[in-house]
Amino acid sequence: MRIIDYAQYVAKQLGVTLDVVDAEGKEDKQINDVQSLLSKHIDALLFVPVSAANAPAIIRLANRAKVPAMATDRYPGFPANNPDNPYLTFVGPDNVECGRKIGEYLIAHGARNFVGVEGTPGDANNQERTKVMHDAIAAHASEGVRMVQEVGALQTEDNGYQLMQNLLAAHLKGTIDGVFYYNDAPCVGPYRAIKQAGRQNEMILGATE
Repeated sequence: MRIIDYAQYVAKQLGVTLDVVDAEGKEDKQINDVQSLLSKHIDALLFVPVSAANAPAIIRLANRAKVPAMATDRYPGFPANNPDNPYLTFVGPDNVECGRKIGEYLIAHGARNFVGVEGTPGDANNQERTKVMHDAIAAHASEGVRMVQEVGALQTEDNGYQLMQNLLAAHLKGTIDGVFYYNDAPCVGPYRAIKQAGRQNEMILGATE
């Protein structure tokens, strides 16, 4: 992920040690990873919540250890300056704006029959971006804009590739012309599947970062 590359670059510039662990999309693993990091007496915790559901537990662990915590990329689901579970801040995208711009762009460029590749349930980014995309489609329903099918995807290229193969098999040439991805990670695999099927000229793809 580019966010890791940038964090490593900044850490090098600042002369600090950066330990990176991958939760692999698993809430319980992320909790265990954070506990392990805190046991090493780290000075600060920068984390991307697997979901809004496990973000409070991560922040509580950091607060108990008196380690400042900052969330990035995926909104924890509540503001930083709250009295019960405070954290430093959230640094990340405006999900509503992301979803709105993608929807408007795809529709403005002729997409009418969409398939959607969403993320895991409970993922704040997925929920907010997908909701706004649905709002955009509903606003243009009188123009024949509709969501044909939606599927959930883990944030991996291979998973997105397999799901897109299934979607292409279910929706033959000429039946879909727009593809919405809630995130860029699962978008690479589907594009590869579309290109291999020779259908890249049939549809417009849109994804948030």
